[in-house]
Amino acid sequence: MNINRCLRVLALLLIMSSVFMPLASAHRAFVGYFVGADAGDEMQVKAWYEGGSPMANADVSVYLITGTDEGGKDIKELYFEGSTDEDGYCTFLTDRGETMYSIVVEQDGHRARGTIDLENQASSSHEDELPLPARVVAGFGYLIGLAGVGMMISARKMKKQYEKS
Repeated sequence: MNINRCLRVLALLLIMSSVFMPLASAHRAFVGYFVGADAGDEMQVKAWYEGGSPMANADVSVYLITGTDEGGKDIKELYFEGSTDEDGYCTFLTDRGETMYSIVVEQDGHRARGTIDLENQASSSHEDELPLPARVVAGFGYLIGLAGVGMMISARKMKKQYEKS
């Protein structure tokens, strides 16, 4: 394959990947929480983007985790819906009998999820995977990079053989 043709194909793939890459994957979103001393107190949720800027006016959904099904997935029921303020905060009251909550904060294609366990006072923030088109482009990019390295090695071997003859 002609090297100029390979370069054109690589340039075309680079242009296509930048055109089809969704804007929502530009930076990640995170969620955290602060809770009072006792269950049944106010819980404050904070959502922010990578870099520290707040997720202002984002949609907040809080779910009670009431157990797990046979497949090991959490059984959830909607507990609270609201939105964050300009600083990325949202406040709601917890139910005194419940200890497990799931938080989902969404804004303009960004989503941050976290799980609250009031018994263990542990929070975890889960990031969504890249969208399928971005994963496909990343996979092709990886394969093209490997092919490029292979072609460079092959070209060096051919050049050495040519110089010997």
